[in-house]
Amino acid sequence: MLRHRWLSTLLAAGWVAGVAPAADFAALITQLAADDYQARERAGAALFKAGDAAIPELKAALPKATDPEARRRLEVILERLESARLGEPRRVTLKVERKPAKEVFAEIAKQTGYKFRVDATPDNALVTFDWRGTPFLQAVDQLCDALQLNAAVEDPDGTVQIFDGDQHNPHAAYAGPFRVVATNVNSNRNLQIGGLSRKNPLARQPDYVNVNFAISGEPKACLCAVGNPLVVRATDELKNSLVAGDPDPGPNGLALAEGVPGDLPLPTFRSFASSASFALVRVTRQAEFVAECRVKLTVAVLSESRAEIVVTDVAKSQGKKFNGRVHLLEVGASGAQNNAATVTVTVQRKQPDPNDYNWINALPQRFEAYDAEGRALRFNGLTEQNNGPNSATLTMMFVKPGAQKPPKVARLQLVEWLVQHKPIDFTLKDLPLP
Repeated sequence: MLRHRWLSTLLAAGWVAGVAPAADFAALITQLAADDYQARERAGAALFKAGDAAIPELKAALPKATDPEARRRLEVILERLESARLGEPRRVTLKVERKPAKEVFAEIAKQTGYKFRVDATPDNALVTFDWRGTPFLQAVDQLCDALQLNAAVEDPDGTVQIFDGDQHNPHAAYAGPFRVVATNVNSNRNLQIGGLSRKNPLARQPDYVNVNFAISGEPKACLCAVGNPLVVRATDELKNSLVAGDPDPGPNGLALAEGVPGDLPLPTFRSFASSASFALVRVTRQAEFVAECRVKLTVAVLSESRAEIVVTDVAKSQGKKFNGRVHLLEVGASGAQNNAATVTVTVQRKQPDPNDYNWINALPQRFEAYDAEGRALRFNGLTEQNNGPNSATLTMMFVKPGAQKPPKVARLQLVEWLVQHKPIDFTLKDLPLP
């Protein structure tokens, strides 16, 4: 039950998240303890309206809050924002008419808090849009389509790169902070021609269709695992059901598959994009496209990276062993190669999981390196990797973007991934059939 009227009012009104200037957060948090009730109400509403971008400031303020009323309000806001943070998109509200594209990118960045690296826009490109609470990814796609550009979240820090490209994706769906793009449809048919029954000849077999798709998230929604998709319903333009194993198309030709999305695999990667596929059955060659296909799946989204082992002086730690909650870490030699710093480590799990065969694949992504000034270094690949039954020895490379010489790794940490499972429900339409 909501404990504050301002929060109830915002949710009932269908409030859409924005991003308040970071400089305002401290003042608003201070006002939560104001003597004036209306001032407390306004401050609480403004912090909630700031959306998930305010979460770091609120988390930092909570343990310092001494006023009981301010603490209660902070707890309520954090509870609601954390719940919605990885399941709701950031949104864009913007009306422009023949405005320079670069200014529009800048305004989207201001509203959402995301960073852009615009590598190319047509000279003197002017655009017209009227976005009213449009999800971030959908707004960016529309802008890029108008400019014949492409967008991708590629940098580890979540920067959105805008670049030239002739490719476009006509079959896309949006669900929360995620985009789903159908990338490929292929089919095959099996025909039994031997060992046939004389009395009961086999009916002609249907085509088996496989739909491949890519799923990507906003910069805040980094994927760690993608579950098995469940086709809830699918039809062709003739109203035939395309759901595998469904003999009855059901009312209005829409077949409903019972069950839930498949079990989610253990987190084995960290990426802003992944891929998956689902199967359909084409019952007649007269059908030329999938009119509608509704699919559900569950993804694991990174909610927090928490340091498990921290090595504070890498250069003086060769041969030392460090004991973490899950892993044992031994630091090997450190040095330089070309323009990169190198660090060798051996990692062992304390309690092996016989069902987890991919934990080693995720190890390089679980290391973070920093220079003496505390600036993050970028992982630049492995020069060597030796795996054992329950251990791995890695020689990792780290670079400092823009630097002309190898950086020095002062601090190295092995992090744990805390994830949230988020359901996704999306519908793709008018997919051509081979």
